[in-house]
Order: sequence, then C-alpha cells, then structure tokens
Amino acid sequence: MIIQKKPDYLLFASDAKNGELVNFPDVKRGWGVTIDQTASKPPMEWMNGAFNRIDANTLYLLQQGVPEWDALVLYPTNAIIKYNAVLYIAKIQNNNVTPTDTTKWTKFIQDASTSQAGIVKLSSATDSESETIAASSKAVKIAYDLANVAKKTAETDGTTTTKNRVKLNSSINSASETEAATPKAVSDAYSKLLDEINIYVAMNKSTTFVYTAKASDNSVKLPFAPSSILVCVNGLTQAIEKNYTVEADTLYFAENSLIAGDIILCLLNPPKSVVRTLITTNIVSTDSANLIKEGTDGGALLRNTDVQFIKSINIEQ
Repeated sequence: MIIQKKPDYLLFASDAKNGELVNFPDVKRGWGVTIDQTASKPPMEWMNGAFNRIDANTLYLLQQGVPEWDALVLYPTNAIIKYNAVLYIAKIQNNNVTPTDTTKWTKFIQDASTSQAGIVKLSSATDSESETIAASSKAVKIAYDLANVAKKTAETDGTTTTKNRVKLNSSINSASETEAATPKAVSDAYSKLLDEINIYVAMNKSTTFVYTAKASDNSVKLPFAPSSILVCVNGLTQAIEKNYTVEADTLYFAENSLIAGDIILCLLNPPKSVVRTLITTNIVSTDSANLIKEGTDGGALLRNTDVQFIKSINIEQ
C-alpha cells in the first residue's frame, strides 16, 4: 500500500450540462433498477449522478474532518462524530441517540476540572468562585493590579488622616502620631492618672492643712474640728506609720513618733467618693485586717500602715 497524494477535490460531473446529470433513481437497489427501466443499460445521466454522489460524500468528509451526528446512522462502539461543534465518542453501539446522552456517548475531550485536564472556558471575571473555568490574562492583570495597590497601601504607615498599618507602643509619654497605644499603655496611663487625680481631687475638694513638726511636737492643732480626715506624713507614697487620734480640733500622735522636719498633710472632710476611690484603687490599703477598726467616737478608722491613715465619721464603705 502506498501513501495517497492529496486529492484534487473535484466533483465528478460537476460541470455537466443541463440534463446530463440526474439523481440516481434508486440508490438502495443500485444498478438493478436498470433492468426494469432501461433494459440493463444505465443512461449517462444516471452514471453522472452516481459518481457525483460518491465524490460529494467524499468531499463532505474531507471538509468536515469528522462527520456530523445523524439519527439514521447506526454507530459502533468508539465511533467519533461531531454534534453542535463538539466531538463525541460512542461508549456502546447505538442509533438515534443524541450525543448529549451520557449513557451512550462521552465527549472526545472532557471538560477541565480540578481533577482532570480538558477543555476549559476562559473568564475575565475577578470575583468568580468557579472551579470549571480558567482566568484570562486580563483577569490575572486586574487581580495583580488590585493586589499591588493593596500591597502598597499595607506598606504605608497610618497617620491621623489616613487608615493604614500602625506600630504598637506601650509607652505612656510618647508624642508620636503614627503609633497606636497598646492596652498596657492605656492601663498604665489610667493607673498613673488615677493616682494623681485622686490626690488632687481630694486636695481641691477638702480643706488642706500642712504642718511641719518640731522635735517636741506630739500634737497638731487643726483649724477646726473635722468630721473626717485623711492624714499623710512625708508624702502619700512615702508615709511613715504614725499612730494618731483625733479629738475635736486636735490631732494627737504617739509620743516620740514625730521627728523635727516631718511634713504633716491633712485633708479635712474629704468627699466620700474620693475616700471610696482611694480605697478601690489601692491608694488606701484593702487588707481586711487593717482596713476597718472601730473608733472611740463611734466612727470607722480606716488604716493603711504603708501609705496613710483615714479617720472617718459616717464615711460609706
């Protein structure tokens, strides 16, 4: 067998004159029809029609490459046909079964998926979640440009006018406007502020009395008899325990408990809210053993052996 050369694609009798070519009268019977009609002598017109038919079918196959599906054809297993511009292969022998029936046919090349290679449709969408189509170059470029903008934004530090990334800072004395305070910084600042505010609030809302002790002092004369008093010796945070009592307008200390130069700060009639705040923020001891003791005047004596003493009449706990 030799390899055939490329055909000339000419149709037999395609240039026949009018009347020289007619369709063969009985294709299925073939030449036998001449016995009945032309004394077994086929006319020229029939011969032209027969050979023209053969060439036309052959040229159709050469043009199509793969024949189109037809309901009149019996297809064997593994037959390949074309249907709606898609190639199919027969799973089993069948006829008059459209190729979309997956029990008889399967696509010659399967659609692509995440589990198999195949034919895939392109899409330029950037918001699709499909796993059966592929991203076009345009979609990739759009996504890349958006990601690039987001990357540049993420790499830009935030300011007081723009929202971006910020560095955390636990300092409570920073003047930065490009860093964010951590919860620790807020807590530290709040605690420090409370310590300072409570002292100032107490001093601003009470009568403040300051006295410098002399070597022989055991008592301090107050400007009036207070209903409650907060006493501090040598500073709120550096107090030295000095046992004392209050009688009318006089503050009495234990003998020899004061030394010359001791600074005695008295807040007379501090507000109840200030006293409670001082207790809850641990400026005044919350040690139950030292917190409340009965006073001789029927009031409550609140003590903190490390910081200061509060002598109170009718101070709510």
